[in-house]
Amino acid sequence: MRIQEFPETTRKIILWSVVIILGIILFFWWGKGVTQTLKTTSFPKVPQEFQENLQQTKEAFPFQHLRTE
Repeated sequence: MRIQEFPETTRKIILWSVVIILGIILFFWWGKGVTQTLKTTSFPKVPQEFQENLQQTKEAFPFQHLRTE
């Protein structure tokens, strides 16, 4: 039996089932690629000079926590 001979509602169900299945497959394929990329990516380290400047800034501007009493 050909798909064209099915009623319209059955054809829509078949169409959306195929679209959803392909979407799920592509989503997992994409997710696998993202996780693989994140595992192999090396992130740059913060330079020591930047860390020292950040520490100096923290010491120069001590922030007081606001109290709602």
